[in-house]
Amino acid sequence: MLSKWKNNAARVIEINTGRCVGNWPTTKTKVQFGNVGGFSTHGDLFAVGSSNGYVNVFNVGDNV
Repeated sequence: MLSKWKNNAARVIEINTGRCVGNWPTTKTKVQFGNVGGFSTHGDLFAVGSSNGYVNVFNVGDNV
């Protein structure tokens, strides 16, 4: 879930359990005003696109 109205407002929710992932994003994560997000084919990368044309890519592999 992303918010395009509030800066750095993002949450990752596990669809199977309905639980919110509590350790992401941290206070140092720069998500900015996200409009769209998506996972890579293997599920180890998460990209967030913003309305100002930037794309931030996060590694969410085994180390999360």
